[in-house]
Amino acid sequence: MSENTNKEKDTGMDLAADELAASLSRQISGEEDAGNVNSSNADNDTELSLKDDLLDVLEEEIPEEDPDTLIRELQMAVDRELSAASEPDAKQDDFSELNLAESDNAEAKVTEQTGTDAIEAEQPEINVTEAKQPETENPEAAEAEQREANVPEAKQPEAEKAESEAAEQPAANMTEAEQPENDGTEEVKTELENTDADETEQSGTEKGAAGQPEEEAFDQEDEGVVDVSEGVRALSDAPTEELPGITGQNAVNTEESSEKSDRTQKKEDKKRRKQEAAEEKARAKQEAADEKARAKQEARELKKQRKAEKKANKKKGAGKIVLLILLVLIAAAAIVYLALANRYKTVFFDGTVINGADCTGLTVEEAETVVTRQLDDYELTITFRDGNKEVISGESIDFEYVSDGSVQEINESQIPVLWLTAFFEEYSYEATAAASFDSLKLAEAVTALDECNLVNMSAPVDAYLSYNEENNALEIVPEEQGNKFELSALIEAIDEAVSSGVTELDVEELAIYETPARTSEDEELISQRDEMNEIISGSVTYSLPSGTEKVLDADTLVNWLSVDEAGNYSFDESFWSTNLNYYVEELAREVNTSDATADFTTINGAVMSLDNYLQGWLIDEASEAAQLAEELAVRTVTTREPIYAQRAYSDENNGIGNTYVEIDLSQQHLWVVENGTAIMETDIVSGTMVYETYTPEGIYPLYGKQEGRYLRGEQYADGSYEYVSWVDYWMPFNGGIGLHDASWRTQFGGSIYYSAGSHGCINMPSYMAAQLFDWITAGTPVICYYSAGYSLAG
Repeated sequence: MSENTNKEKDTGMDLAADELAASLSRQISGEEDAGNVNSSNADNDTELSLKDDLLDVLEEEIPEEDPDTLIRELQMAVDRELSAASEPDAKQDDFSELNLAESDNAEAKVTEQTGTDAIEAEQPEINVTEAKQPETENPEAAEAEQREANVPEAKQPEAEKAESEAAEQPAANMTEAEQPENDGTEEVKTELENTDADETEQSGTEKGAAGQPEEEAFDQEDEGVVDVSEGVRALSDAPTEELPGITGQNAVNTEESSEKSDRTQKKEDKKRRKQEAAEEKARAKQEAADEKARAKQEARELKKQRKAEKKANKKKGAGKIVLLILLVLIAAAAIVYLALANRYKTVFFDGTVINGADCTGLTVEEAETVVTRQLDDYELTITFRDGNKEVISGESIDFEYVSDGSVQEINESQIPVLWLTAFFEEYSYEATAAASFDSLKLAEAVTALDECNLVNMSAPVDAYLSYNEENNALEIVPEEQGNKFELSALIEAIDEAVSSGVTELDVEELAIYETPARTSEDEELISQRDEMNEIISGSVTYSLPSGTEKVLDADTLVNWLSVDEAGNYSFDESFWSTNLNYYVEELAREVNTSDATADFTTINGAVMSLDNYLQGWLIDEASEAAQLAEELAVRTVTTREPIYAQRAYSDENNGIGNTYVEIDLSQQHLWVVENGTAIMETDIVSGTMVYETYTPEGIYPLYGKQEGRYLRGEQYADGSYEYVSWVDYWMPFNGGIGLHDASWRTQFGGSIYYSAGSHGCINMPSYMAAQLFDWITAGTPVICYYSAGYSLAG
């Protein structure tokens, strides 16, 4: 076989493989329609895989048989592969497992055919294709084919490319019906030009008439579909055609070398595509396994869901059955309950008591019999306010029972359907049945009761204000209800009660008792209490000279308020002022000590009551009353002294103090006492015991003292004096009577004073007078007393 023939064989096998792979891929993927020219990437991969498998078959030695036989066997292989691809798990790459025997026959037929038609193969390939095409009804397609047939062979690549595109366009526009039938074989795409262009590009030559890029060539493969037999015939009849730019033997050698290189590259591409197809198949299987696992999981979930629904429906069905049973039981219970309720239309509930008699389960007639029997022993118990009870018997008033239908009314008041509640509570009724009795006897029986005796009745007492000494405030004394009532009203109420057959009567509920006019809740009384307590809330505590205290507070002030016959308190300013002034006067009488008698305890322990001529306590009554009124008006609470017009010499020893000069005239002796202790003493001579010259008793203050002067007696008409005496120390304390030295006397003390005493002064030895003069001061008390008493002569 010549090199051209081998070349043509390889080229024809390659083209045939392309056509058959494209056709098989479209049939497997359901895209047989010649109009579907846009395939997915997945279809292209499948097509490449199938093409590789077909090339494996066609590479074997092809027997020289009739091409038609080759076409039929190849078509049979395609049909088997398509049938296998229609199974759920079939893959397109299984096409490589075609029967080897059929492949050998096909290859032999292709070889024989290429040898026989060597001369015809020299003609342009497009003419062979055109010659095999039937007449078409498409004018545009026929015209395009005619133009392609008349193109010279020596056209440049650009012209050839244009002619190829023009020639392919009619083929792409041909419908499936217009394609020729060749013994029932499958259709393939007429992509011979694209295949030639791919081979030329791989060998490094210029692009030919179909010299488009590989990517465009694959796109063009989808543009038209031809019968499988036509593709094979084209493969057999195609003449050896020189590529543009290559002539003679050199062109043949160059093309053969290029084709060998292309074949090696194709084998490598074939291996790569097989590997990619295997990987794609593994991915597809994994995806299928994952999808199957998901489907199983979904099936399990659906099974669980259906099982749960079935279980829920089963429970629901059981619940319905239980509910139905409960409804039946409730209905049965309701029927029984209503049947029992119907019984209580004519009998009384359990626990029914009428007039104290148990009427459980009795009819109206039976209950009236029981009530009548109870009323035969009728008694009316009357309860008064103080808790005392009085009883009037039916026999004493000729009482008889007369039915008035009240028992029937009690029965009709029952609600039969509530009969079950009777087991949990008691129903008590009073049958207000009519009765006949003697009203006169009833009135006499009521009047004879102790509670109805006027002597035993007490009238109500209104609430009033009263002063509470413990709380130092006015308080409300609650009202007294009393137990006085209107007797005629009571008789009328009892008459009505007996007529109705009532056995208990509470007089308090009749509201016939007299009531007090003012209660402790009276707002006016409360307001009065609060106002008066405010007025008497001030207080003054007086600190007195004796060391004691005198308190003026609400205990006294409450008496300065005005009170009327009804016990109402009020503030009367005139009455208040009168009481205030009287209180100040009483305070002055208690405190003032001027010209008063004072008790004095002598140095020997005797108590002498002496006239007190010392300057004592004297309250300024006007000033004190004014200040007291002001303090009470503003509710002052204070402790203070009274306002004094004159203060005493001392607050101690009844105003005398503990420093003084004490003279016992009976003993004719003098003591000087300082802070309660005698610091000096001496005998003295007092006045002669006659009325005109004796020394009087009393408590006197020292007027003052004078050193060196004359003492003169009564002055006569001629201007002379009864006596004139010089003294060095003069200390007066009672008018013209004083203490002084007496240098003319040689004796002191004893009984000299009875007949030879002084004119009333206290004579002292000169040295003692000098000591006393140095010690004594004005105001010092001088106390004179006769411890043994005295009497005057003449």
